Amino acid sequence: MIDYIEKAKAFAMMAHKGQTDKAGEDYFTAHVAVVADGVEPDPLVKTAAYLHDTVEDTGTTIDTIRAEFPQEVAEAVSVLTREKDMTYAEYIWRVKQNDIAVKLTPPTIEIVGFPGGGGKAYHHAAYKAASYAVSHHPLRV
Repeated sequence: MIDYIEKAKAFAMMAHKGQTDKAGEDYFTAHVAVVADGVEPDPLVKTAAYLHDTVEDTGTTIDTIRAEFPQEVAEAVSVLTREKDMTYAEYIWRVKQNDIAVKLTPPTIEIVGFPGGGGKAYHHAAYKAASYAVSHHPLRV
């Protein structure tokens, strides 16, 4: 059986290679890995966590994700990819419709309006604040 978590981790590492966050830190380490480390150990959720920004922030297409990963993961990544003309409310509504995407919302900083950047320490503090905010947010399932 393919280890999709490790495959997604390697895929995201390569896709985000050379990217930095607003604080100048490696994007994969400062954001993607922090999100993946913060989700439940369910293989589909963890796989989607590693891939959640690949379509939106790299040259990766959703078709590539669909070809390489399980359909449930590809659908979650598609839902988590905010279209340029989509309002924030539409984006949240879409995320709420997908069981895997919803499980990524507490540690996903942008879902609750925290700005990116600040590095791992910032993300750790923001994750704690985001977990509380999302659990008490009116749009939370």
